[in-house]
Amino acid sequence: MTITLLLILGIFLGAGGGVLFYKKSQVADQICLVGIGFLIMICFDDIFPLVYQKNIPHIGIFVIFGILLQVLLEYITKGFEHKTSENIQEKKSSKISLGIITGLSLHAFIEGIPLSGTKNLSDPYLWGILVHNFPISFLMGTLWAQNKKKSAFFLVMIVLFSIATPLGIILGSYIDTEKQPYFLAIVAGIFIHLCSAVLFDSHHGEQKKKLSQILYIFFGMILACVSHFFH
Repeated sequence: MTITLLLILGIFLGAGGGVLFYKKSQVADQICLVGIGFLIMICFDDIFPLVYQKNIPHIGIFVIFGILLQVLLEYITKGFEHKTSENIQEKKSSKISLGIITGLSLHAFIEGIPLSGTKNLSDPYLWGILVHNFPISFLMGTLWAQNKKKSAFFLVMIVLFSIATPLGIILGSYIDTEKQPYFLAIVAGIFIHLCSAVLFDSHHGEQKKKLSQILYIFFGMILACVSHFFH
């Protein structure tokens, strides 16, 4: 219950930040880069060891499936998971937003399944999801602030996104623990694709900007390492 409340609270804090500071939405970009650094570290230091520790034959196929699934989801969301404040202006119509929330909710739902056995609030995977979801919800809040006539629609959108991961946790609690590595492998594939998309995108732009992006990603990696001391 505590983890569920933490996940929901994180989404609404992000959305609230987007509404209040939508003119300074570069903050979401910075948090996104920190989150990507965090995800990179927990993928290779936490998730992949857990996926492969039971020596399940052909488990790598599910990692590849996760990558392909994220490619499909990004076709629906138009890459909203790693959009920056500079190009978010184009995401204003309710038609696009409906596609966004469908893809993002499915994305968050799948991420919640491996969380079903997590009880520790300092779990790196849990905080990876929290840090990853914050800039997404921040940009949702930015859209809300830019489309005040559709406030009810965007509120529903944020509520649906906030409960997607907890619903995944509920489903995961009914799945045999021996099957959990398969879902964790799928999530690993999703994370790897997200990280690679942002890393490749960070190579574009001015040299000074690229350096700052790399530093934020590196800072996220350091945070993930530090979190292991409390795990």
